[in-house]
Amino acid sequence: MYFLFLLGAFCAMGSSIGTLHNTGTTGSGTVDPYWTVNGQSAYVTDTGGFPFPIWEVDSPTVGWISTMPNYFADHHTNALGSYIYATTFDLTGFNPATASIVFSYAVDNLVDDVLLNGVSIAYPFPTNDHFFGVEAPVNLINRGFLQGVNRLEFQTRNTTGDPLLNPNGLRVAFVSSADTTVSNPEPASLILMGAGLLGLIAGARRRGLLSR
Repeated sequence: MYFLFLLGAFCAMGSSIGTLHNTGTTGSGTVDPYWTVNGQSAYVTDTGGFPFPIWEVDSPTVGWISTMPNYFADHHTNALGSYIYATTFDLTGFNPATASIVFSYAVDNLVDDVLLNGVSIAYPFPTNDHFFGVEAPVNLINRGFLQGVNRLEFQTRNTTGDPLLNPNGLRVAFVSSADTTVSNPEPASLILMGAGLLGLIAGARRRGLLSR
């Protein structure tokens, strides 16, 4: 029992990646401090008017982000073209080889690609416009995670539509896990530690500190 307890203390423990944040977690109309769009501030899109309820409804844990806090006024729109939404997360203290990220998303209009640390995840994203619902989960496992800071980029595109009411936005929810970097000892070390622990137990029993 004592030896098994010692082994358990050295085993890696899986945990969620606390520095990886869903979009839109800071409140309607605010700046999202965890995301950028085209290198500028991303805003949690105000749910009090257009483009809601056309866009998927926000929840307490995930919301839409876009280039502006709201699109309420007439003729508020985004230009056609590419909009790159980016976030970073830190795997310091984790074993990057064990990292797993699953994400679901909604987008207006398209996701062309997702890059992890500058490398495409090579996922066949749907090509249909106006994808306002939540896509089936996409799983990233052993996809080039790095020790320390990692970067995720969602390359989206605003396509043809009403030239006066054509916003661009993204909504992403994550489930993540990674093992801590506490290393497992070598077998020979385990034998030595086990023998030493057994010796300590035997000595404690001789001194009457432990019952048999």
